[in-house]
Amino acid sequence: HRYRPGGLIMAYDLDDIVNQFHPDDFGKEASYQRAAGGDPVDVWVIFNQPAGRIANLQLTKRIALMPVAHLPDAKGGDSITIEGTTYRIGIVTHVDADQLIWQLELQP
Repeated sequence: HRYRPGGLIMAYDLDDIVNQFHPDDFGKEASYQRAAGGDPVDVWVIFNQPAGRIANLQLTKRIALMPVAHLPDAKGGDSITIEGTTYRIGIVTHVDADQLIWQLELQP
């Protein structure tokens, strides 16, 4: 591992990053549904409620972090079901400089 500005730890390879999202580690299983329709996509996410923390980031919104490798075309307006609750996805951004992790702002 190596450190990036801001103290975030970044893994050396994509497998290391994706494995951090595994339900046996920090992740949760989720189901991603595109607003345009089609079959749901099973993904892993790291889910945080408001006022949580991930590394040195203070979270003030309900968000899910998801590897881009699980779904390269995440979009606002889609939905995701985590632990039996479905959320509408608002703003979708990358949380890391390498653009390997999506940050999904979730709305109830």
